[in-house]
Amino acid sequence: MDTASEEPVRNPRIVGVLVFVMHQVIAIWCALFVAPMAVAVFATWVHPFGVTITTHQSSRILTQTPYYPVQIALALFLGWSLGGWLQHRSMLWVWVIPSVILSIVVATFPWIGQMAIKQYWYLSSPSRLSHFFGWGCRPENRCLDQLFTTLPFYSAAAYSLGAHVARVKMDALSSYAEVMNDIKMPRAFLSGGCSVCVDLIIGWRVIVQTVMRWGWLSIATTVWLLAIELTLVTYVFMVVISLIGRRFFLTRWFLNQNSKAEEGEMSPFPSDS
Repeated sequence: MDTASEEPVRNPRIVGVLVFVMHQVIAIWCALFVAPMAVAVFATWVHPFGVTITTHQSSRILTQTPYYPVQIALALFLGWSLGGWLQHRSMLWVWVIPSVILSIVVATFPWIGQMAIKQYWYLSSPSRLSHFFGWGCRPENRCLDQLFTTLPFYSAAAYSLGAHVARVKMDALSSYAEVMNDIKMPRAFLSGGCSVCVDLIIGWRVIVQTVMRWGWLSIATTVWLLAIELTLVTYVFMVVISLIGRRFFLTRWFLNQNSKAEEGEMSPFPSDS
């Protein structure tokens, strides 16, 4: 019997579409969910050194600054690191859909209904430039246009820019991609697990009080946030290990003894390039 017929048949177009959708979700998802968690993890790490980042300060950094520096920086990092690892060409085009949506909304403003609670419309700026790119539309004034249109565009554009930089420097990142494919995932997750444990040790009183007050919903939310933290910290650790490479014994402990590239193995992720 022909063994070739038993292998799964891949449709390149379907794979390409799925890969593009994956990167589109990552580019926008990081702006909405991962950036707040990154700020929370950073606040936890610096707290033992006497630096306190309050909820108000976090909110001001994340949503009350119209240029969204945290989200843009995180999207650049993810685009660069994933671009150097996966080398998917579709990463360069995730900015297109958010830019089209933003262009339509800006061009038709204010005839397309504003994404603000009706009784607060008077707080919005009549200037398109100020409303979508400046201080004219702020979440604290119940105006959400920038969060739903401008921020996804910034994040997706930064993600594509990071992927472009990685593609230009692909030769320099070749060893980085090989090491990323060679990391032992169970050991890499130890870093994320340690971060989660520190969070639980420091904030267990708050978690217990929240669970007592809100019940099962708070438990599900806490588990979801801890899962994001576990994934984020583990991924950052993987990037650091891959950039260092096999120079030190400590980094080699997280890697397979024989490089997958030397064994002829492929990346577990499909390629659309």
